[in-house]
Amino acid sequence: MSSFNELELSTFCYRQFDDPKYTGSKITISKESFMEALNKEYTEQNKVLQDGYAPFCKHLFVKNFCDCRAGQIEITEETKPLIQTEYVARTMEELPVLSRFVLSSQVGQLVQKATFLDIILYSREQCEKEENKKYDPKIKWFVVSVKAQNVNFETPMNPITIMRNALGISEGGSGVQLNREKYMESVKYWKNHVIVRNDD
Repeated sequence: MSSFNELELSTFCYRQFDDPKYTGSKITISKESFMEALNKEYTEQNKVLQDGYAPFCKHLFVKNFCDCRAGQIEITEETKPLIQTEYVARTMEELPVLSRFVLSSQVGQLVQKATFLDIILYSREQCEKEENKKYDPKIKWFVVSVKAQNVNFETPMNPITIMRNALGISEGGSGVQLNREKYMESVKYWKNHVIVRNDD
């Protein structure tokens, strides 16, 4: 990725492009094309970002410019029997945690192109802290996750992600202390939604 843009793609986010069985919002255009379009949107929005769950986290909401399908669906009587579980680690260093999902091949007709992309950004300083490395100071924000969804506001992160963050950087989290109120909001949301794993 070029270093003259304020937004860059984190290596953590590469899996959304490279892993054919990624669980969540799978991106089917190249990393270069994605970041070129994203930096254009960022500039056109006057570089205005929305606050995230911590000072180092921001959100950029843009129209879905890459035909990305929604990364989650509502749990209904139709989808409930299709839910699977598996212990999953996002990286080689992380401890596997229990994840639940439905396969895209089984719910394809229910997974439509999303209206918006929620671009989740971490500050350069936070990424340097988590990865124990230095980046070009021209970079202000790294894209750590992309959520394709039908609303232009933040939806609750998965409860296990909140717990992992509270465990600290050594266990793959961000080190942000668990907020009970936010955790219960997350549980309320994810009791009725499930992530889609791509397999088609």
